[in-house]
Amino acid sequence: MVAAWTGVALVLPALLGGMLAGEALMSALGYGGLDASDIPGWALLVTATTVTLIVWLPAGIAVGYGLRARRLGDPNGLIPAVIGVVVGVGFLLTNLLGFVGQLVTGG
Repeated sequence: MVAAWTGVALVLPALLGGMLAGEALMSALGYGGLDASDIPGWALLVTATTVTLIVWLPAGIAVGYGLRARRLGDPNGLIPAVIGVVVGVGFLLTNLLGFVGQLVTGG
């Protein structure tokens, strides 16, 4: 159960680390400091995928260990598991909607 809550606690540092990694990746690709409308879709997709995986790691830990705790008899294991799912899916949907919006607006 402690591992599940550790995963939840690591979500915020992963979000911050993901933002830093995304900026570093954009700079490495040569698009650092540009407006999002000036960045090609492939670069946004590569960066968003990388950042999403960084955020999914602690969310996956929370889900995996939370469900394991529940399976082993601790009903409170469902709480970190649900938090992990909400964070992981929410972050993915946010990035997908942003990417689709970028494609639709032609930026």
